[in-house]
Amino acid sequence: MHIIHLNNKININLGRWDRALKLAVENQTHIDTVLAYREKYLKNAGLNEVNSRFLELAKDVTIDWDKIKQKIAEDKKFEMTKN
Repeated sequence: MHIIHLNNKININLGRWDRALKLAVENQTHIDTVLAYREKYLKNAGLNEVNSRFLELAKDVTIDWDKIKQKIAEDKKFEMTKN
């Protein structure tokens, strides 16, 4: 699902958080990734989460950066073997 991660990365970089989360939820992958980067962004900006969708999903998702990095690496590796 590297393409999902890549699309989410683009949306996150453009500040399209809702779109990134929607893609993750629709594909049931990288939800934790989107939530983690959103949390990091807000923390660095000194802001609190106010988006109800992010707050709702954050209740059920544990942010584990090691697992997120591993999942991203696996996606990249899989994509490289396809080419």
